[in-house]
Amino acid sequence: MNTEEISQSDKEIQYKNIIDALNTLYNKYNSENKLSMIAKMASISSAIKREFREFTFVGFYMVVTLDETETKVLEIGPYVSDIIATPRIAYGKGVCGSTWAEKSTKIVNNVRKCDNYIACSSDVQSEIVVPVFNQVCDEVIAVLDIDCKLLDRFDELDRNYLENIIKNYC
Repeated sequence: MNTEEISQSDKEIQYKNIIDALNTLYNKYNSENKLSMIAKMASISSAIKREFREFTFVGFYMVVTLDETETKVLEIGPYVSDIIATPRIAYGKGVCGSTWAEKSTKIVNNVRKCDNYIACSSDVQSEIVVPVFNQVCDEVIAVLDIDCKLLDRFDELDRNYLENIIKNYC
């Protein structure tokens, strides 16, 4: 199965289902009862994984500062997967660390051809990573990482929907 077998209209319906689910959830939490960033990340991960069964990992890595060295790294946050995630990723390392460093969404449609790829599972064929920005400044505070068992799975439709989901729901 490749991306041609997943129609664009089917993907759009799935993304709209995700947005509907997040709207329903968020409408329950008004300004007096806001969700934490962790709760938002967990909800987003769950909603995406529920719609896209071919995804093997959907989750967030959060920028944290290590006490002992004051070095910033990406550390695993809320995620949905059978894979045990890499716990920490250095700045610029792997697709997640590159997304953080370059402040832009990365699509890798064949991870075997990516020199900077960090493997968590031999089943993963493609990956998309979307930066999460601080609402006040242009600083990356986390990344959304999605791994898929299909080659050539991600495209501009995925990029656009996922960037909008991060912007509006994270």
